[in-house]
Amino acid sequence: MEQLRDKAKLVERWTFRWEMMDVLLGGRSPIDLPHLEIETETKAKEFLKGYGYDIENVGHAKFIYTVFVESLLFLERVLMRQEWQQGIRPPEELIHLTEPLKLLIWASDRKSSSKRRRLWSCAVLRLMHTIAHIDGIHRPASLDVARKQIIERFEKALFRTSEGKIWLGREGDAVELENVDWKLKKSRESVILKLLHKPANVAENIYDLIGVRIVTKTYAEVMMVIKLLRQMNLISFPNANPQRARNSLVDLASFRKQVEILDNMLAKGLMTPEDFVEQINKLDPDGPSPKGKAVNPHSGANFKSIQITCRHLLRYNDPLTEWTQSITNYLKANESSIDQDRKNVLERVVDLAINQYQIIGEEQEIKVFFPFEIQIFDAETARQIRGSRAASHEAYKSSQLKAARKRVLNDVLKNLD
Repeated sequence: MEQLRDKAKLVERWTFRWEMMDVLLGGRSPIDLPHLEIETETKAKEFLKGYGYDIENVGHAKFIYTVFVESLLFLERVLMRQEWQQGIRPPEELIHLTEPLKLLIWASDRKSSSKRRRLWSCAVLRLMHTIAHIDGIHRPASLDVARKQIIERFEKALFRTSEGKIWLGREGDAVELENVDWKLKKSRESVILKLLHKPANVAENIYDLIGVRIVTKTYAEVMMVIKLLRQMNLISFPNANPQRARNSLVDLASFRKQVEILDNMLAKGLMTPEDFVEQINKLDPDGPSPKGKAVNPHSGANFKSIQITCRHLLRYNDPLTEWTQSITNYLKANESSIDQDRKNVLERVVDLAINQYQIIGEEQEIKVFFPFEIQIFDAETARQIRGSRAASHEAYKSSQLKAARKRVLNDVLKNLD
């Protein structure tokens, strides 16, 4: 009986949501998923927290409901104007919904009797996801705050033993890691060089100002790390950037086939759990080349990894708003004693701050999506990279410099005496 439980646990552990992997690694947009797998209110709340919203927070709940209402209005007035007038609309229970959290559960309901509600819930969630991101892009953000919040999220999921071992995940469902490194600083010269060889040439398109590099013990555990990151909502798949998905390490079709063969053999009793683990650990990347998006043209061909770019919803108090509010409070408290000249100066400062920096009312929270990069590879690949790292890094920088020189100085260099 114990062996059967082990079998079931191993099969479950090595079962993947391949559609989700296609979003994280294959460049598929999250709004193109046909359904979700969020069956309970607890899972829905955890999913929303990973996304950036705590439904127990009154302000967050109000914002979500506002986005829900705007999504319905967009359906009615833009996407389905004629159909809506003809009575083709979402179910009444969805239109009059007061708890948008239920949409996540309804979008996961696979019963045939719930098909209509599931389809409409998915449609509304796609709109809500799009609208929710409008307010959180192209706004200034504190890099220090971003570093602190993003690192804290990951540190809560990492466990270090007294022997120095690092584990990712919860007790009973975790994976031991070889190493975890944070990339928290990029020199100004590096930023300028990077911008010069980027087609768009804009600072907002630098996605790796904050990054984490995770090295696993084995090749197969690279995929297990991605699964755990998603399950623990450290990667929120709607906030992943599909256009930035890079995979030069794992051929997903080949890996899926190998794991499913082993799963079937274990389930049918054709191998023991010990044999299963041994075979999983023997999987290696020497199969077909992954069909990922083009890698950085300045990187070496031997640099193989999985790279996922996510967005973390930063929330922090705007120091400028707090400052202007403190001045306003000071003026009110000392209205009778403060001299007029000083009062005029302080009022002018507040007016300039409000008008110049567009401070709105008493809104003190800055809310902005901040990108961060996750790079994952196995220990053997890491050793190969380290073996040629110095030469590869020099070649990378040389390639960047050459591209930047050509872009900036091409005409100058061609016309040198």
